[in-house]
Amino acid sequence: CTSGPGRYTFSIDGMVIADGSEFETSEYVSFSLPIPSLEPSASFGPSQSLYPSLQPSTSHAPTEISSMSPTCQDDCNVTIAMNLDDWVQAPYSGMISEANGTLKMYGSSERIGNMVLSKEWFNLQGSTVYFKWKPGGDVGTYAHFNPGIDGVYSRHGGGRFTFGNSYIGSTLLVSNDWVYTMISCTGFGECTLRSAKNDYADQGGEIIREETKTRTVVQQESLQASCLYFSISDPYGGTDQFAVLQEVKIVNGTLIEKPTAGVSLYDGDDIIPTLFTIKNNSATSTCLWDVEHNEQEGNVIKGIMSGSHTGDCYLSVNIDNVRGVSFSMKTVVAGNIYGRIIMSYSSGDYDDVFFTSIGSSGGWKEYWLPTVKSSNELQWKLSQYSGYFDGTESIWLKDVKVWFDET
Repeated sequence: CTSGPGRYTFSIDGMVIADGSEFETSEYVSFSLPIPSLEPSASFGPSQSLYPSLQPSTSHAPTEISSMSPTCQDDCNVTIAMNLDDWVQAPYSGMISEANGTLKMYGSSERIGNMVLSKEWFNLQGSTVYFKWKPGGDVGTYAHFNPGIDGVYSRHGGGRFTFGNSYIGSTLLVSNDWVYTMISCTGFGECTLRSAKNDYADQGGEIIREETKTRTVVQQESLQASCLYFSISDPYGGTDQFAVLQEVKIVNGTLIEKPTAGVSLYDGDDIIPTLFTIKNNSATSTCLWDVEHNEQEGNVIKGIMSGSHTGDCYLSVNIDNVRGVSFSMKTVVAGNIYGRIIMSYSSGDYDDVFFTSIGSSGGWKEYWLPTVKSSNELQWKLSQYSGYFDGTESIWLKDVKVWFDET
């Protein structure tokens, strides 16, 4: 195995490195690579500190995540509780409150939104996901709202529902009434979104938006391990605009176990390990990723960008057969609405974006996100499509780990 750029392929019970050579697990433990701490983790890593323990349930009625079995039979129904034990905030600093069985998320500042992702992962092939939600604030002030499934319905290029005016085909909402959104996915990856007033469309609600998308092979695979999300974006009213999420439930989906074999990629080293690649696709900006030390946090990876820029400055790593990625992250974006902080993965012809933030995270946040085995590149990006970065925009990373199925 060489130390230069390339693809690193891991399996836990018999390891395969770049050239296809296989090693027994005992050899793997003592095998030397130019990256730190490449031993499988004996612990469940983030699952112990981030997620509630899951207890068996014999009921097929909708059940809150905290009392749901990690695997369930076909015809499994799940309700995700409306509390921050079951959701994680994307890198925004906007307030999220729990009240009367709802989550209420406010804009972070003018044109800077907010977003939550489910902490648990689901197999959503052949399932229907239900969101009951409503927009808040001045209906005449622009903002957009998106319920969805990561890898299936994108939050980008405008919102599917907007206040103020329609944008790129969005549905214009003219009141603060409840919206009932269903996303139904077949086993072959075709997904249909239907949103209605008064009740869900399958319960007689009046449909206000309907669309069907056929997914690529990789996107179909992503349905086997997906997170759910809800976001409010580009709120011109800032913290006066908000969204209320009252119900998220899944019918005929499966709550899946997270992988338990973890491999550390960065854990406080003095330099960025050589398996990471730094990329800058613009000649008009400065792109810098380095390790920074401070007394409180120790060594962390920091990425910054400055100058006029259209494109991406990012840190990436190529590893095959990854089932998930976990990391701690904080972001600083000094109110530049044209800058993006992006966490995504790529399979060459397809990028799935876990989250996009144009605001500061307000501190460190921990994430544990699913990928698909046919993807091979994980990416942390500073992205700019217009304007100017002054060098204060930054991504900070620590405790980066990838996860595999035990075989």
